[in-house]
Amino acid sequence: MICFTLGAALVTLQQFRYWRKTGGSREKWVFAGWMAVAWLTGLLFMAGILKFPTPTAPLFPAWK
Repeated sequence: MICFTLGAALVTLQQFRYWRKTGGSREKWVFAGWMAVAWLTGLLFMAGILKFPTPTAPLFPAWK
């Protein structure tokens, strides 16, 4: 989880610096918000709080 957090923080900081240089202030805040959502979702999946749904029946029963 620490490596995931550090990676997400590094990507966010790099994008912040890029958009500060190019003048896209609104884009950097939108990106930061979506990165926060992705980071939190990733942590919840890694912690086992969120889980992907498991199918109760085969999706394609004719396939073997």
